[in-house]
Amino acid sequence: MIQNVTENRPLSPLSPLEDVNTVYMKRTDLADRILGTLSEKDWEIIEDRSSAVPISEHNRGVLLKLREDRQGFTGSVDASRVKELHTALEEFLREAWSEQPLAHKYVIASSLALAFLYQKPMHPQSAVHYRELEVSGEKQYLCPAKTDSVICSCCAAQRMDREQPPQGIIRPMEEKDRSAVMEMMRMFYASPAVLSSGSDEIFSADIDSCTGSCPFLEGFVFEDGQQLLGYGMIAKSFSTEFGRPCVWIEDLYIRAEYRGMGIGTRFLDFFRSRYPGALRRLEVEAENEKAISVYKKNGFEILPYMELVCR
Repeated sequence: MIQNVTENRPLSPLSPLEDVNTVYMKRTDLADRILGTLSEKDWEIIEDRSSAVPISEHNRGVLLKLREDRQGFTGSVDASRVKELHTALEEFLREAWSEQPLAHKYVIASSLALAFLYQKPMHPQSAVHYRELEVSGEKQYLCPAKTDSVICSCCAAQRMDREQPPQGIIRPMEEKDRSAVMEMMRMFYASPAVLSSGSDEIFSADIDSCTGSCPFLEGFVFEDGQQLLGYGMIAKSFSTEFGRPCVWIEDLYIRAEYRGMGIGTRFLDFFRSRYPGALRRLEVEAENEKAISVYKKNGFEILPYMELVCR
């Protein structure tokens, strides 16, 4: 919502996103949404270092860079998290910086860009310290301004754990999904994750089995209400080694722009609940360290077997 900058009340950099009818939004769309709320007058204020509206050099630089980079973002973000952080920032600024309501707009716009477009902490880098997580090696940013009674805007973003499962549903694969699943299978089997490249004939046969009455194969898709974001296929057997039913996770694919949002973990949780008591097995390339880390966090162990196949 764009408001006149002369009005003496806080300014919101985003509409409340009620018009976003999908769980995820493209990062380019978010950049356009943020920039679209900044009028020509706003840019005059941002560029004028003598303006009466206080804007830090940090936030000024972020917004100017965002204007240059607006078409350079890839992937998608969880729209509900954008809304959540937007609300948290507004509440924080109303309490902690009530004397400068006209400046709130620029702080929030910059903070949202840093958190969701550049994926960096909202404080200037020089004011941030961090630790590296033991499992993933990722950086966890720690806020230098946090006390027992104050949670700053950076901490508001830090609370939004990227492992939080996204919205959307996992449901059985249906005939209507054929085209989208075929497209994803082509991408999956062309990737380094799979040794064989497959073929449309094989992919079609797999989908036939998933959507038909085949007792050995089940297929599932992850849907956000608008599109399919990923798919999985499960082959059923029995393990004499472990003395119980066994399900092989044959395929597990998430579209590239939706990775890192917890969908893969959501699939693994779904398989665990759908096949209680069954042994769950899968194959992964030894070089795919990121996937191996995810599987280990979900209870999988490496077996020192060499696998053989007879075609």
